[in-house]
Amino acid sequence: MEQNLSEKERKQRLLGGIILETLALTALLRSNISLAIVLGVAGLGLIFNYFTCFCGTKKAIKSLKSRLR
Repeated sequence: MEQNLSEKERKQRLLGGIILETLALTALLRSNISLAIVLGVAGLGLIFNYFTCFCGTKKAIKSLKSRLR
């Protein structure tokens, strides 16, 4: 699946992930384990997405194919 996200969108996801992780830590400190798990998983998902975004993959593959021909 192609994800063409701008740098701004990627940074927004990273910031959202950091905020969710902070909320998860707060929930954990208040002994709300189930909420901490949900927020933690959601935050890690957004942070993981920031680092694994395949931005411009389709364009890079087309460029590589044209160079190989």
